[in-house]
Amino acid sequence: MVLSRANARAFVLAAILVGSLAACEDPFSVRVGPPAALRHAGGNGQSDTVGAVLSESLAVRVIDAAGNPVEGVTVFWGHGATAGIVEPPTSVTDTLGIARTSWQLGRVPGGQIATATVNGVEPLAFGATALAVVRPGPLTWALVHRGLPAPGARAIGIAGAHASDVFVAVESGRVFWFDGFGWSELISNAPPGPLDAMWGPSSVAIFATGTTPAGDAGFVASFVGQHWTNRYARAGGRFHALHGRGPEDLWAVGSEIVHYDGATWMPIPVPGATARAVWAVAPGVAFVGDDGGAIHRVDTAATQLGNPLGVGIRALYGFSPDEVYAGDAAGTVLRWNGAQWSIAAQFGPEPIVAMGGTGPDDLWVVGGVYAHFDGGAWRVLDPDDALPTGTVGVWASAPGNVWAVTDSVRLKLFDGAAWREHWDSPVAFEGIWGSSASDLHVCGGQGTVQRFDGNHWSTERLAGWQACRSVHGSAATFALASTRGPLAYRFDGGGWERSATGAPLGGALWVHASGVAMAPGPAGAVLRYDGTDWSPLSTGSPAVLHAVWGNTPSDVWAGGTGGTLLHYDGVGWTPVASGATGTIRRLWGVGADLWAVADDGSSGSVVLRAGGAQWSTVHASAERLLALHGRTAADVFAAGAGGTMLRWDGQQWRAEATGLTDTLTDVWASPDGDVFAVGARGVILRGRR
Repeated sequence: MVLSRANARAFVLAAILVGSLAACEDPFSVRVGPPAALRHAGGNGQSDTVGAVLSESLAVRVIDAAGNPVEGVTVFWGHGATAGIVEPPTSVTDTLGIARTSWQLGRVPGGQIATATVNGVEPLAFGATALAVVRPGPLTWALVHRGLPAPGARAIGIAGAHASDVFVAVESGRVFWFDGFGWSELISNAPPGPLDAMWGPSSVAIFATGTTPAGDAGFVASFVGQHWTNRYARAGGRFHALHGRGPEDLWAVGSEIVHYDGATWMPIPVPGATARAVWAVAPGVAFVGDDGGAIHRVDTAATQLGNPLGVGIRALYGFSPDEVYAGDAAGTVLRWNGAQWSIAAQFGPEPIVAMGGTGPDDLWVVGGVYAHFDGGAWRVLDPDDALPTGTVGVWASAPGNVWAVTDSVRLKLFDGAAWREHWDSPVAFEGIWGSSASDLHVCGGQGTVQRFDGNHWSTERLAGWQACRSVHGSAATFALASTRGPLAYRFDGGGWERSATGAPLGGALWVHASGVAMAPGPAGAVLRYDGTDWSPLSTGSPAVLHAVWGNTPSDVWAGGTGGTLLHYDGVGWTPVASGATGTIRRLWGVGADLWAVADDGSSGSVVLRAGGAQWSTVHASAERLLALHGRTAADVFAAGAGGTMLRWDGQQWRAEATGLTDTLTDVWASPDGDVFAVGARGVILRGRR
């Protein structure tokens, strides 16, 4: 074929154009950049028994800065020291930017972490809960916390280490602790017998004297952390007072004098009458006062320092070996100046029963009167300013922080200006959650949050002191607490930070391992937290909601008044027939196994269970049930009024004997098998396998 000059030119131009187009990228293709971020694509927030391989593999999506999936990227999988095995340890992303691995949980119950890492990108954590394998059968329930007892319990004294560590013991051995915010009961067993007097350098190192129930022996017991232990006993003896400079320099006095040096208890013969008061003035040295009015200096032996008035000594307190005060049974205060005794003040006729202060110019004496010495003069308080009779102890950490307690556990605090009644009304607890049995959060009235570290309770106050009604989290470093107002609080492992929700929260909240949370809001709405902000989700239902629970952020259930039950699929809410007519109070589930507790229309409750797409009533309770939680589909607990605790063991619901009549408002089953419940009057109950 022969081309004309014009046709040839056109052919050449066409060829050049085609070649140029071929050399360019497809204008409709997407240019994918380097990896910029990792996102969960599955497997986060699962639970199974220790050592099990999780049913869903861990899946991570690798994306670029524009959110496009990145193919062919190597992902490195890691895990905590006790968090089992991930296999394979590396995997490569597919066309959707997803890489997968399997995870066999470690052998330690509780939260476990695995990580996905790509070079140059911030790692992504996956959380899972490893559940202990537990034996069937009823739990053993014990009260592990309660506010101050009702008047009637007999206090034996008060002591402290500092302003946020003050403690009172009662005759039965119960120990109550003030942490700077409020009073709570420390975990304790029963002592060897009724207690008479106490002293201690801190709330986890308390010593007390007592007598065996049969009255045939006196003893000195110690309270260390959680348990009373008999440290020393004397058949036929009786101890009335004790004091020390520390756990390794302790004196107890009564029908004998005994000193403990940290290793050995050394009896010292009583030089005169029965001893009633002791004060440790220097290492290995104490002043001891007896019924005959004599006061002795005791180290390895006793030396009498005089018998000033011949009236029995009931209290001793000092600031140095040359500055010691004694109170006697006739209301006289004596002062030792290193050489002799003199009368410092007379307040008779009632005995001086206790003394305390911070220095020679700040001394309080209590008994029939309340009197203060400022270094120059004594001042007797008006009756309206003082505690009623029966005061058994006084303790001070500073001139503006002085505590006194009566034998009926009435407390007053001197703030530098006046004595004021300090009756800490027992806070009602409403919510409980933890990452393990040694990392527990309990919340309730006055913004109170009690935290348990496995041995010790401590108190925090949420800013604003709004009553906390629910707490839930996904890890030891992430939890949320809700209030009745438009506020929520986020816990980061160290403290609680307040955030506005935009609307009041209506009940128990739910937190997913991804950081997404949901909580009942105003009528017809659920509030959603995305990790930063709260926003409302309209349910299309007019019901007031009380409970939210989910498996994932796109598989969430909500329940409320009139038996209303709603399901959220990530797009919208769909009504589901519950079969109940009363208010649904709580929801809980694992996978497709879902439970609910609802009012029965009278004074009791029903337990509902989802079987496929259908919900049905599977149990009825004569008591109102308010709480629901479990570990597995065969280990579920419901709690409520009258101390009611019900347990589903995989076959049937059975009642557990808690020994309580207080209303239980929430329950939480820990990964290690223990179960905790909270309720009115500051009650925290623990069930152990």
